[in-house]
Amino acid sequence: MAITAILVCLPFITCKSHREMKTINDGWMFFKGDATKASDYLYDEKGWNTVIIPHTWNSDAYTNKAYYKGIGWYRKKLLLSEDWKDKQIFLKFEAANKAASIFINGQLVGEHQGGYTAFTIDITPYCSFSSPNVIAVKVDNAREDIPPISGDFTFFGGIYRDVWLIAVPKQHFDLLNYGSDGIFIQTPQVSAKQASLIINGSIKNDSPQKTQLEVKHIIYTPSGQIAQTLHQEISLKAHEQTSFSTKAKPVLNPHLWSPESPTLYRIETILIHSKTKKILDRLNNYTGFRWSYFDEEKGFFLNGKSYKLRGICRHQDQKPIGVAMSDEMHRRDILMMKEMGANFIRISHYPQDPSILEQCDKLGMMVWEEILSLTLYQIQ
Repeated sequence: MAITAILVCLPFITCKSHREMKTINDGWMFFKGDATKASDYLYDEKGWNTVIIPHTWNSDAYTNKAYYKGIGWYRKKLLLSEDWKDKQIFLKFEAANKAASIFINGQLVGEHQGGYTAFTIDITPYCSFSSPNVIAVKVDNAREDIPPISGDFTFFGGIYRDVWLIAVPKQHFDLLNYGSDGIFIQTPQVSAKQASLIINGSIKNDSPQKTQLEVKHIIYTPSGQIAQTLHQEISLKAHEQTSFSTKAKPVLNPHLWSPESPTLYRIETILIHSKTKKILDRLNNYTGFRWSYFDEEKGFFLNGKSYKLRGICRHQDQKPIGVAMSDEMHRRDILMMKEMGANFIRISHYPQDPSILEQCDKLGMMVWEEILSLTLYQIQ
C-alpha cells in the first residue's frame, strides 16, 4: 500500500530508445531563508510551501520596495525507472537568479553563478533507481560578486524559468556546453543567389566501450522538402568526446529571412549506431538565411534592402508574477510587438527566456541580445 502511494504521488519517468526530455516544473517545495539541512535526503519539510516552477520569491516587488535579497531553497522528489540505469541523466535549468547550488540525495553535484543563463548538470552517478530521489536547490539573489552588481531593475530571485529532466543513451550529443543542445548552425556567406551552411557540434561516449557512430544531417526547406542529406562516420573511444564540423553544399537561390517573410530552414541532426543502425540521439535546429550591415550615412540594411528599425526594449517581468512568466506569456509579448508594427527588439539587459528568440525567428523580429557572464561548476 505504501509503495502504491509513492507511485501515485511521484513523477515516474519511463524509458525510450533515444533522447527523452520533459519539464519537471510541478510539485516543488519552497522555503524562504537558509534551511541548513535542506539538502539532506530525509529533511523535514514543515514550514515549506508547494510551488510550481517558474517561481520567484519577490512577486510583490512592485509594491514592496524592500524586496527580499537572500537565500531560498527548493526541493522535489523524483522516482526514476530502472530502465534508465543504462542512460545518462541530466538536469537542465533555464535560469536561477543569481547563484544556484544543486544537490541530489544530499550530495552537491554542481553550482552555477549567473542569474540569466541556462546550465545543465550530469546527475547520473548520484541517482537512485530503487527509491525516490531528492533534488534540492539553494538559490541566492544577494551575491554582489556576480554581475550585474546594480541596475535599474529588480533581481527577483528564484528558479524562474523551466527545469528539464533529460535522459539519453551513453552516446549522445554534448549536453554540457553552457546550457545549449550542443549543435550550432552557422551561415557565414549569404546572397540572393546562394548561401553556405555549416553544422558544428560535439559527441560524447559515456560508455566503457569503443563505439562506431554515424552523424546524419537532413536539411529541410521552409516548405518541408529535403534539400540535402549529409553523413559523417565518427569513431569514439571509451569515455571520449569529440567535435565535428560539417559543411553543406551551397544552398542555391535560398529563401531569405526577413520581417515580412520569416522563412526558416530546419536542420535535423541524428546520431546513429553504425552497427545496429539504432538511433541514439536526435535534435532539430532552425536557421534563416540573411545578411545585414550598417551604413553610416544610409542606416541599416537587411538582404540589401534599407530598413527603418522600429523597436522596443523589453524586460522579462510583469505584475503580479514578477519574472515567473510562462513561455506562452513571453510569446504573447513578442506577438503583440509584431502586431503593433515593430520589427526590432532590444532584449534588456540580459539573455531572456529561449522561447523569446524562437518566437522572434518565427514572427520576423530582429533582435539585439545583451550578454552577462556565467560560471558553472560540475562536481566530479
